[in-house]
Amino acid sequence: MNLLFAIDDRFSEQLKTTLYSIKRHTTAASFDVYVLQEKELRQGAELEAFCQKLAMTYHPVIIGSGSIFKTATS
Repeated sequence: MNLLFAIDDRFSEQLKTTLYSIKRHTTAASFDVYVLQEKELRQGAELEAFCQKLAMTYHPVIIGSGSIFKTATS
């Protein structure tokens, strides 16, 4: 199962809770977690280790501050 999130450092703990819940309540065999982030998360290594414990693969996607998403509506 491919999962895509867009977060900054303020939401690392909430993401971990979400991932745990998905793992606990889903029967998918594999999980790839893609996390869009402007710059590398301060807790990136911790998040990667957490994903490994859940048998998920963490893929940080650094988009930078000059991204095309900068002008996207929210």
